[in-house]
Amino acid sequence: MIFILSWLEVWPFLIPLFFIVIARRKRSIFTPVKLYVVIAFILNLISNLISNQKLYGYSLPWHNNVALYNIDSIIRLLLFSLFFLLLKQRFLSRIKFMLPILFIIFVIINFLFLESFYKEKISTTLRLTETIILLFLCLQYYIYILKEEQTSFIKDPSFWIVTGLSIFIVTTFAVYIFYDSAFYQNTAFAVQMWQIPKVALLFFCVFIAKAFYVSK
Repeated sequence: MIFILSWLEVWPFLIPLFFIVIARRKRSIFTPVKLYVVIAFILNLISNLISNQKLYGYSLPWHNNVALYNIDSIIRLLLFSLFFLLLKQRFLSRIKFMLPILFIIFVIINFLFLESFYKEKISTTLRLTETIILLFLCLQYYIYILKEEQTSFIKDPSFWIVTGLSIFIVTTFAVYIFYDSAFYQNTAFAVQMWQIPKVALLFFCVFIAKAFYVSK
């Protein structure tokens, strides 16, 4: 049980990875999602190896995995922004194109002048910015399918990907807002709060797997 909980940021990615491997149907619009699953699995694996080294009694030269979480956040935003663009929904197209560019500018300014990329805790500023942008992209997706009166959207793999992403970002939004204050006031409580994004990640991976199953 301890193993399952301590590696909750890693093994859920094996679920969509399985369906990615067996899915015969290849569609370019899903390439960013596939890349995210593979990259996030590798990043989270390395991150958890670093954070669990004392628990399992091995020693690594690295003891800070914050940079990996920041990289994961940046890659997730960029790849899913590309995914929404590849859907080619004729709705707020210019805004969807500009958002990842503005995000990159924000990342550069934020980590050059405002905070360290390698600091002792995860950048909630980065996570909140990512969450707000992804939430906007998810909402515009649902508005579009309602506007177009699409009735078969449940059979569309993109619907399951967006729904999984929506659950993930909405669930973790409150955590990112209160994480900073909780970290400085009660570190142990902040660590427990971080279990919520882990569980949300599990549901996210299940929905991505569902998308590839529908695609297959």
